[in-house]
Amino acid sequence: MFEPIHFISSDKRFELCLPGELMNQVLARCSAAGSYETGGILVGKYSKNQRVAEVTAISDSPEDSVEGHTIFIRGIRGLCRWLQNLWRSDSHYYLGEWHFHPGLHTKPSTLDMGTMTDIARAEAYKCPEPILLIVGGNETHGWFFYCLLYTSDAADELDGV
Repeated sequence: MFEPIHFISSDKRFELCLPGELMNQVLARCSAAGSYETGGILVGKYSKNQRVAEVTAISDSPEDSVEGHTIFIRGIRGLCRWLQNLWRSDSHYYLGEWHFHPGLHTKPSTLDMGTMTDIARAEAYKCPEPILLIVGGNETHGWFFYCLLYTSDAADELDGV
């Protein structure tokens, strides 16, 4: 079982905390996807000072997602109900996206970067600083993680600690 993972921005202003049990859920979904990309959304809470985002739930890949060897486009089917239940029960927030790149690389694609910038700019998401967590690797060679915090005009890598 993975220990909690923390990612911190280079300026130390922002931090993402992903509990070990949720990281295990992400890795199980990555293993099940095999050589296909997959992903979902990150939901959680912010600290009182808004500096730390703690992931409290992750979604599966919605059934209308496009999953291929080198592409993932997250669908929406079922997410609205799932999110409404979380928001009603415990004031959770949309934090961003998680995404699996089969193999050893975790570099975001042009599509990944464009999607996250669009989310940062979209008022409907109510998330001006969404997070993208990319998982690469596999059970045999190990897992690799890359985390970015997006704003409407830039992306900042969050270093794992």
